[in-house]
Amino acid sequence: MVNRAVVCLVITIAILANIGCESRKYDVNSIEITPNKSILQSANVQQFECQAMFADGIKRPFNPAWNISDSKYGTISNSGLFEAAAGVSGECEIIATYKDLTAKSVITIINTNSAIIEPLSAPDNLIISDISSNSLSLNWSKVTAEGYLLSYGTDNNAENLGTKEIASESLAINGLKSDLLYYFKICAYKTVNNTKTFSPFSQIKSAKTSEYPAKFSINGNKILDDKGIEVVFRGVNILDPAWMDSIYKNLNDGYFNEISNWKAKIIRIPIHPTAYRFYGKSNYLNILDRAVESAAKNKIYCVLVFHSIGFPPEETYENLAANGAPWTDPIYKYNNSELIEFWKDVANHYNKNDDRIAFYEIFNEPTMNKANNGSNSWLEWKQKAEELVDIIRNIDDDAKIIVNGLDYGYDLSFVKNNPLNRQNIVYGTHPYPNKQKSWDDAFGSIKENYPVFATEFGFDPNTKENYKADEKYGNDLINYLESKKISWTAWSFSTDWYPNLLTDWTYNTSISGKLFKDYLINLNK
Repeated sequence: MVNRAVVCLVITIAILANIGCESRKYDVNSIEITPNKSILQSANVQQFECQAMFADGIKRPFNPAWNISDSKYGTISNSGLFEAAAGVSGECEIIATYKDLTAKSVITIINTNSAIIEPLSAPDNLIISDISSNSLSLNWSKVTAEGYLLSYGTDNNAENLGTKEIASESLAINGLKSDLLYYFKICAYKTVNNTKTFSPFSQIKSAKTSEYPAKFSINGNKILDDKGIEVVFRGVNILDPAWMDSIYKNLNDGYFNEISNWKAKIIRIPIHPTAYRFYGKSNYLNILDRAVESAAKNKIYCVLVFHSIGFPPEETYENLAANGAPWTDPIYKYNNSELIEFWKDVANHYNKNDDRIAFYEIFNEPTMNKANNGSNSWLEWKQKAEELVDIIRNIDDDAKIIVNGLDYGYDLSFVKNNPLNRQNIVYGTHPYPNKQKSWDDAFGSIKENYPVFATEFGFDPNTKENYKADEKYGNDLINYLESKKISWTAWSFSTDWYPNLLTDWTYNTSISGKLFKDYLINLNK
């Protein structure tokens, strides 16, 4: 028979252990002050906040003991409210302490009433110009001073993002976020007795950065905008711009305005190697520029794709005739040197500061090696893809690159065990109807760890080909992509690039066109 006293003792110990674990998660590992640097005019107040990092890894508001490195500069309350003394100028530290932990913040106090700085005038005529989505320029009138201190932020006091010291009367500020209102103020300074003395601040001026083009980044399995919010791109494929220009005579703003009417936020631009070869680098890039510029007028981003079908490690391609184009070679014909030179040309032409180009898609539809061996084909294609990524990144180290799966771009299942050994990679898929592998197996499960972009797909219920499907396929696919937050561009915004979204050049829609148009308008709000 078990001794009841022993059982009670064991239970008591377990309870105490759990209580101990629960209490230890609130142990404070570190503390920090916000803001960690600020500027304040004398006789004004500044609220400081403290946060603590607890043992459970969560940061929470915290109330430490507050102090000042030199009391002549002011006082601070138990809640962290600092009041600067009148008639003082200089720097002091705000200090937060808890047990053996310390955090500090530097505060610069500007005495606007001091006789020393009275002759030092505030700069005026602060002008903001050259506003883009991530940068702008500031200019102001010159005053007699050693230099200037700019304070700026997204708060209306122009302080929360910090300060910059400038020697001249102008400054270009980069690394801003798109579609945000920024505030700026400027003061002059000189050094007296080894202490910087500041003029009053200028009048605060503000400017809003433009919405487009934003700079995107990749973090884990997400594509993020410059505010750190996950982005799901939705749009359409267009025609090869050279084909559009030479055959349909329709490479114009009206075409892109209609794409904008569908609320597409991104277009995929297929560039056929035969067209690029026929026109030559300079002429083709001029044609491509017209497409990119027309898209930009409508705030539409671009994916540029080397639009061939084949297996690059073996330089194979699908032998498809050009069907009336001015060039006579098969449209997918290429060789390895052409593939490499194409991406060098494009990366140099659209440099890393051109955020209109969101992605480079290095090859449209990889197939399989001659042995038709899936795993070996992937290893060969992976090695080739890494080579192409490196070629682009040697020119544009910030390029976001799409690498498509095997089986005509569809099958990404091999990524799970053998991803590319490169950063900033998005994996592309072409989920047309009648594929053998399920969406989960081919690409859906990959989104658990990496960004995925369905760059091409479509359907037609009246065909006998592999595109044969009805609206159920279209609805099921879009709902699946949306559930996984997978970006997509439907094929194709044309009258006869099959399966086409349009039935004529007055922009009447096919069955698939109507379905995808409705999704674009409803989802891209």
